[in-house]
Amino acid sequence: MVGVAGFNRAYYEDIDGDDFADYQAQQIVLIAAISVLVGFVAAAGPIVAFSAIIVVGGRWWVISSMIARKGVELFPERPDDITRKRVMRLVGYSTGPLFFALLSSIPDFGIGPIIWIFLNVWSLAALAMGMRVILGEVPARELTNIFLVAGVPQLLILIAALSVRFWV
Repeated sequence: MVGVAGFNRAYYEDIDGDDFADYQAQQIVLIAAISVLVGFVAAAGPIVAFSAIIVVGGRWWVISSMIARKGVELFPERPDDITRKRVMRLVGYSTGPLFFALLSSIPDFGIGPIIWIFLNVWSLAALAMGMRVILGEVPARELTNIFLVAGVPQLLILIAALSVRFWV
């Protein structure tokens, strides 16, 4: 987990090749979702918090599907090489930085939203590294839709949290 968060390519390659890392990836997503829940219940209330959990879990599922499809589209000669299960491992591990979402409930000086943005950028960077391991050196323009699906819902959760916090 530390190696993935530190962008160490060797760790990504180890996770990619380890079939037993599936359950660990699921646990990472679960713990990240719990951290998001606790952080957002304190910061913005239960409705936004439960919406954030759905976004974290849904993001893992949808992005994994998109990356697997893109891999088959880019490399039709080796469709069995880029499986959804393999992609879900790396996407699950890229969710790891959201462990620190508990800190987004800090009320002083508006630091919570800054922490949320930082954690999501960190998570997207980890996702980009994982995609590089799976897909190779694919141009960024080929992956734009994946990054939009990964980033926009997280931004909407931030906007919802801020609106609940400041206008209600």
